[in-house]
Amino acid sequence: MSIRDDSNQEWHFDEYKKTAIIERPLPSIYTNNENIPVATLIEQADLNVIYDHLDNNAPKHSVYSSSFNICHY
Repeated sequence: MSIRDDSNQEWHFDEYKKTAIIERPLPSIYTNNENIPVATLIEQADLNVIYDHLDNNAPKHSVYSSSFNICHY
């Protein structure tokens, strides 16, 4: 996660990754009489962590069944 202000300064709160990620910018806008962009919060999700989580929590099914004998020629 990182924050970029209107002068393009950035602060990172974890390791910034450039590959295998989903990234979503969330603008922060000051509204008074007009909309003034003041910063952008940038969220990242590590696709490897998501895949591992899904793989570890997915039900494990065998491709083979003891009731059937399937042969491929």
